[in-house]
Amino acid sequence: MIVALRQPNDNDIDWITQACQDPEIQRWTTVPRPYLRQHAEDFIVQAKSQTAHFAIVDRETHLGVGMIGIHGIDQATGEANAGYWIAPWARRQGAATQALAQLTDHAKTLDGAKSLTLKISPANFASRGTAAKNGFVVVRTESQTCHDGDATTDALIYSLRL
Repeated sequence: MIVALRQPNDNDIDWITQACQDPEIQRWTTVPRPYLRQHAEDFIVQAKSQTAHFAIVDRETHLGVGMIGIHGIDQATGEANAGYWIAPWARRQGAATQALAQLTDHAKTLDGAKSLTLKISPANFASRGTAAKNGFVVVRTESQTCHDGDATTDALIYSLRL
């Protein structure tokens, strides 16, 4: 699968709602539980106001397969904090790796961004692998700042200099 990034829009509401029913997305992210259509509608509105938030789509079919974005840039450190998720129907096909590479290229164009960071639970081996494939390295651990289901766990902070 070859993916592209584009601005999310109202046509994404149904597949986002469907994807966010997935136990893995609910485990590793902060999506509401239960995830309702209204949450997807609100998400689309909020995504437009964030630094950079993109739908990940299959280039051939144009179907949505995930979301990726930069939630903000710390002006003091230049750290641009990013996150992503992939829908169950697109996992293990390289979508996350490609999307993170594209987001990294985009981050290089943002004023004040000096590094791209990811906050990943130590138990989230898929996301850790995606980060490593893109050249991210663990730079620190933060206590009790990451989600693993209903629990709060330590977070590995992965970073890539831009």
